Amino acid sequence: MRLFYFIAFIFCASNLQASTYINDTNRNIKLAHPNADKGLTRITSDRVHIYGHQKSKESYGSSIKFGQLQLNELKNGNGREFVEIYDRDDNPILMFNYAKPLTKKFGRISWDNEIGLMFASGRGIFTDTATPQPSEIDKLKLFAFPMTTGLLWTIQFSDHQIILPYVRGGVGFTGYFEIDDDFKSPKFAASLLGQGSVGIGFSLSGISKNQAARLDDEYGINGMWFTLEYKNYAAISGDYQFTSDFINAGLMMNF
Repeated sequence: MRLFYFIAFIFCASNLQASTYINDTNRNIKLAHPNADKGLTRITSDRVHIYGHQKSKESYGSSIKFGQLQLNELKNGNGREFVEIYDRDDNPILMFNYAKPLTKKFGRISWDNEIGLMFASGRGIFTDTATPQPSEIDKLKLFAFPMTTGLLWTIQFSDHQIILPYVRGGVGFTGYFEIDDDFKSPKFAASLLGQGSVGIGFSLSGISKNQAARLDDEYGINGMWFTLEYKNYAAISGDYQFTSDFINAGLMMNF
């Protein structure tokens, strides 16, 4: 029995020695690690295993923006100007975009859809007097929904490009919904609309590779930018002229 154990020990020792790699070149030589196929890229001095990031497939883009606009050409059905009825010259507007990539030639061209929501509050006007006077009783609320479809061209050649110029344009319509405090006489209207925008994005995901990988792994975000944009709304036809140019800011993301 002792002879058996001795032979087994000699056999194992000889195999262990044969499997040891001997480097006679005094140079660094790269060897394949067993976990290389699982994405292992390096091991730190503290023996922390670092695995590489596998980028998710990009399928669409989205953005959210906020701004304030003036509607100096908008009038109601009686010819009263917007600024006569509603309290503020600069009214808040929130915009959402959904973009579907079409091609990555010449940058990236996407089919772009946008919807906005603008809100304004004001007061009715007494017109049976020599000088029209605002009413202290009749309070009005106006919601406008500019909706367009068109193209978005981003001058983009990498997922986390630090500076991202872009241009978008489209056509659609604006829907209006006006109501007073008693909700008894809502009014609806619509007009055709065109829009054009030019903007620039500043990368938030390209600050570091770890940040980019985390956004992709946890939220599916391939790229994120803070954007500053100049936008022009131009009424094409209709009695209600939703026309304005203004600056807005927001976030643009690719998923």
